[in-house]
Amino acid sequence: MAKTQTAPKSANALEGPAQALLSLSPLAGPQLHQFWEIQEKLLKETEAFTKHWFERRHTAARTALQATAAIFEKSPGDPAAAKVLRDWQMQSAERVSADIQEWIDLCTRSAEHVASGEAVANKETMDAVSETIKDAGHRHSTPV
Repeated sequence: MAKTQTAPKSANALEGPAQALLSLSPLAGPQLHQFWEIQEKLLKETEAFTKHWFERRHTAARTALQATAAIFEKSPGDPAAAKVLRDWQMQSAERVSADIQEWIDLCTRSAEHVASGEAVANKETMDAVSETIKDAGHRHSTPV
């Protein structure tokens, strides 16, 4: 059986879908723009959160090393060793508390970014639709 050759796809292969998307630009444009604006804000917020989280983890590791060294310098049963451990645990609890507070703050700010971005996008979309409707009223065809 002979092989059939398919014609190479033209550069205009996406012309139909691209034109359809561009025809929606008064509607989709503001939504797409706000999506990427919100994305950028969320990335910055998350980057700041993870930076602080890793700083606290590094502090935990360094202070654990110091506490371990201090504990093993003491003689067995020395109450000072228990105090070193208790102090480290208290600092660790403070770090976990900071983690939780920053997580709550991150979630709150993220929700605010999404909500305000949606409000802006919706207003811009409605303005674009209103403008399109006004233009459509001025461009009517002559009846036959």
